Amino acid sequence: MRFEIKGEFIRKGQVEKFTKIVEASSKERAVDKALSLLGAEHKAKRRFIKLDSINELKE
Repeated sequence: MRFEIKGEFIRKGQVEKFTKIVEASSKERAVDKALSLLGAEHKAKRRFIKLDSINELKE
């Protein structure tokens, strides 16, 4: 299943918006994967990431 995750995170005192599309077997795993990707790409800690919406995409 594919999920679209939208939210924002704080980076150097600025709020950055993001949209990620991830492949995962469940909603919980999709959230974990998105948080992991943001941490790897932007060095954002999980406590500074706020998720606004999680939607399953139809294939």
